[in-house]
Amino acid sequence: MFFSLLFLLYTIRGGENTWKDNVVFAGIVGVTSTNMLKVFLTWLLNCGKDNGIRRCIKAVCLFCVLMTVPTLQLILSSVRHGDFWGHFITNATGYSYIGCDTFHALRDNFFCEPLFFHNTNEIFYDFNVLSAGILGNPSSFMTPYTYSIIPVCIILIYALAIGGLIRQRHLLMTKVIGSFFVVDLFVLLVLGYGKNEAQLFCLHWIWAIPLLIGVFLNSVSTKRLKMALCAIILTISTVAYAHNLCSYYGSLVDPNLADDYKCQLDYLKSSSCCDKAITDKRLFLFGMGVRTKMLYSNKQLVDLERNVVLYDFSKYEKDTIMPDCYKIIAYNISNKDSVIVEEDENAVWVDCNNRRYSIPGTSMHVNLPEFSDKKYNKVLKVLHQEILFNIKNGMITPNIFCYDSVWYRDAAMGAMVLNETGNMYLLKAGLSEINEPYDFQNGVKEPDNLGELIFLFGAASMRLDDALSLKIQKEIRDRTCKGSNGIYITGVTDGVQNDYYATAWLKYGLSVNPIISDDYVLPENGGAYKYLCWFAPQTPTLASMI
Repeated sequence: MFFSLLFLLYTIRGGENTWKDNVVFAGIVGVTSTNMLKVFLTWLLNCGKDNGIRRCIKAVCLFCVLMTVPTLQLILSSVRHGDFWGHFITNATGYSYIGCDTFHALRDNFFCEPLFFHNTNEIFYDFNVLSAGILGNPSSFMTPYTYSIIPVCIILIYALAIGGLIRQRHLLMTKVIGSFFVVDLFVLLVLGYGKNEAQLFCLHWIWAIPLLIGVFLNSVSTKRLKMALCAIILTISTVAYAHNLCSYYGSLVDPNLADDYKCQLDYLKSSSCCDKAITDKRLFLFGMGVRTKMLYSNKQLVDLERNVVLYDFSKYEKDTIMPDCYKIIAYNISNKDSVIVEEDENAVWVDCNNRRYSIPGTSMHVNLPEFSDKKYNKVLKVLHQEILFNIKNGMITPNIFCYDSVWYRDAAMGAMVLNETGNMYLLKAGLSEINEPYDFQNGVKEPDNLGELIFLFGAASMRLDDALSLKIQKEIRDRTCKGSNGIYITGVTDGVQNDYYATAWLKYGLSVNPIISDDYVLPENGGAYKYLCWFAPQTPTLASMI
């Protein structure tokens, strides 16, 4: 920005001096090579075709000398890689992304984002964000109040700038600014360079906006009109500063503004004092509900049930895992070739070579809400996906890698979620196979199983088999005890007497599926698990006890 303004001032003041031209050219082009086009175009406009070309040739000497060492380093590095042009082009186009939609890039990323940015956590759009379809989404805690105002402000800002460009088009300064802007549009739209990083590359041209607005104001001769325009500009500036300041502040204190999974997860971990080390293994699981279970790891997609490799993506240079989008992307930076595997409500899809098809054994429907009204919506999507993935043989397991049979407790807690998201139908086949009131995990009849099983059938809107219902009622009667404040059921859960926990599950199950009258009360004392019964009424919390 500094060198752009310096070059503008140097050009307007006129004069041609070879030494000064060399210094200015080396300075502005040394910042970014795209400025070379701007300098050439400016001097062609200023000096005419022949003199402009001659001046440009004479001005490149110092720049060439300064660039000798970096150029040699690049050549040597390219030769060392064995692919001179491939390495050179990759290095030169590292910020290019032609695949980004041009209209969105021009509207949001080029014109809007530099004026009203949404969050510093998402300023630089990488391959992941672009693939997720997130572009220029301004938001802060001011957004509800400024959402309808922002488009008007943006339109007025550019209308005033274009007005200055048109009304004072004969001025050398507006010609220079216009030539700069043309070059930036060419680089953005044609070459795709900086197309996805507005906050970084807008520095090449954003400085021209206030200058053009100032030029427009100078062309207005009516005093009242000029004062009105100044008032409008002052109002727009105030709104812009307030919005951007709030967005910046919001990025520091509220991760939900970023709408980013990693940001939300990091904030949640930090706020809960979670400092546990997490494995660096890169993997992702496909197969929600009763679909074929698949594992993506080491650039391979493996069918877990048959232990065979379905797809091998080793030919791709890099891969990206996007947990909250249920998606992985394998891609080559050099030629923009990519393959996408993603799971949605209908199936698991492979998108490759402009062809999209579903993986066999995955075309079954599941409901996948966005949780958009929740603060940690991205984290909730990932947790929901984990529950759906661990459905095996029509029932939820704690972990399909470690457990072959169902645990009623884990199934019931998972079913609470599935009941809220409209996915309980996925468990009906598994529930129809159950004929025992206990899951017999650890070889023990745990009393909490009774309420959990009652709840599972109720949540799935399924009627208990008469024989199974009678077994459950008998077990409830056999475990019923009388306490100081009423009756409750008793028994050992996880090797410890946890009467409160067992009774809480029974009451919760009966509230959903009243197979008998609920005359039970929560015992005053009944084990440490009483603090895990957040779903039961009258349950104390640790916070209330402190």
